[in-house]
Order: sequence, then C-alpha cells, then structure tokens
Amino acid sequence: MKITLKLIVMSWMLWISPQLSAQSISNYSIETIDEWIEEQETEILDLKKDNNAMISWAKEPETLTDLVFVYLHGFGASRMEAEPVISKLAKEFEANVFYARLKGHGRSGVEGFEELTKEKYLASAEEALEVGRLLGKKVVLISTSTGGTLSLHLASRHKDIAGLLLYSPFVGLKNPMMAQITTPQGRELFKSMIGGEVQKMDRPEPESNYWSTEYHINAYVALIGMLKETMTPETFKAVNCPVFMAYYYKNEEEQDKVVSVSAMIDMYNQLGTPEELKHKQAFPETGNHVIASELRSNDWVSVLEESQKFIQDKIKK
Repeated sequence: MKITLKLIVMSWMLWISPQLSAQSISNYSIETIDEWIEEQETEILDLKKDNNAMISWAKEPETLTDLVFVYLHGFGASRMEAEPVISKLAKEFEANVFYARLKGHGRSGVEGFEELTKEKYLASAEEALEVGRLLGKKVVLISTSTGGTLSLHLASRHKDIAGLLLYSPFVGLKNPMMAQITTPQGRELFKSMIGGEVQKMDRPEPESNYWSTEYHINAYVALIGMLKETMTPETFKAVNCPVFMAYYYKNEEEQDKVVSVSAMIDMYNQLGTPEELKHKQAFPETGNHVIASELRSNDWVSVLEESQKFIQDKIKK
C-alpha cells in the first residue's frame, strides 16, 4: 500500500512539474523579474556565453512599455538567431524585449537535450509569455522556426497576444520520414544513422557560439512529438491575432531546406486571423532558413523593413 501511494505521488509530481516554474512567476513583478531570470540562469552550470535569457529594457529598467516583444528562438538556437532585427525593432517601437531561452537550449553539453520533453518545451514557452506580460501592455511574439511552432500554439490558447511575427515557422517536416522518430522503431533507425544517441554538427565560428553542435536524440523526439501534437487545423483556426509570416523562397531549387514552405502556406491559409490582419512574404535573397540574423541571412534588412511596416500598420493601429 505504501509503495502504491508513493508511486501515485511521484506520478502526480511529474505531471505538474512542467507547470510549476510558470506559476512561480506570479510571485514576481516588473521590478523583480530580472531577479527571477538570473536565478533560473545561474542554475545552469554549462550555459554558453551570450545564450542566456535576458530582458532588454527600452527606457529605464523596470519601466512598462506599450509594446513588448518576446523572442522565441528555433531548435538548437539562441537569441542571436534574430539579431540585429529584434534590437532594431525594439528601438523603433520603444519596446521592452524578453529574449527567452527555451528549455534545454544554450548549453555546451547534451544534458539539457537529453532531459528535454515536449511537455517541458511547451511549458517553457508558456513561461516566456508570462514574463512578457509583466513587461508591456501588448505582447508581440517574434520567432524563428520552432519558435514559430510555439508561438502558434500560444496564440491559439491566449487571446491577449497582440500579434505574431513568424520567421520561417516550423509547421511541417521537410523530410516526412523524420516523423517516425517518435516510435521505437524510428528511434532505433535514427540512432543507426547518426551512430548513437548524440548527433554532432560542425559549425564555423561564430555560429558555433550561438547554435548547438551536439543534439541528443531525446531532443528530436520532443521536437517532433510537439510538432505533431500542436500543428493541427484546430490550432491554426484558433489563431485570430495579426500574423506576419516571412520565409526564404526563390524557386523550387532555392528555398528553405530545413522546414517545409508548402506546410507554412497551408497553415497560413487556415488561420482564423482576418485576411486584412495577416500578411505572408517570401524573401528570395536571404538564402537561408534563418532569415533575420546577420550571421546567416544575406538580406535581413528587408526582413526588418517589412516587419516594421507590419507592426506599425497591423499591430500598433
């Protein structure tokens, strides 16, 4: 009987644990949220330099702004993935920014990815939104790739979100075979392809400072599991805030090689957002899945300019 009771308690704790950190934010205010972020980040001993979550204050620290931007980065990435676009948008609109560090990311080892689950992934996005609500009157989610997956999920659940800027949103797999990784057979096949449970990627500097170079297979399972669970017609229909979708596409040969462009467009067409409040645009000269970073995009300036127009015309108004 004691053993059974212990198992029940342990199961309950495991179920609620992803929600605990988000709830704890309610104990903080705009004056103390920096302390909470510092507490979270100092606990991560293998955190890479300049990969930490942080707030960029538009004016004086601890001052509320009309707009607040919450940046949700892509899988294996960090806040530098959309710089200098985010910083320039923040300056243009005098907005506070919360650069989130999603669960398991920004670390030099593989422990964070080994422990990652789809539940923890989703919970860390909810947490980022809670922080954003403390910093400004209107929360705008800006994202790249998997950050877009999370942004769409959040916008389908929370109607107070003022708008989405989706850069290369991860809505569908470029290679459908990757979906099999969530099955035991698919997991074993993937392990045989990468030679174990950890995939290593060669990245030049300075990219290697801001993108992961080692990925545990558990992180891929969490990623694909989250994608399959959330990127559904029901999710898309429930999104009704202003949406700007930007992506790399020049022609059938020269386009995003990481995620599916056709899946992005299918999602866009299913959004509950009124036609006059949404806009999609291909950026043919970016040449990369990561379109808003000076480190990887050949035309982040155009992405910035069109983002500015959309915020001004569709979100601020």
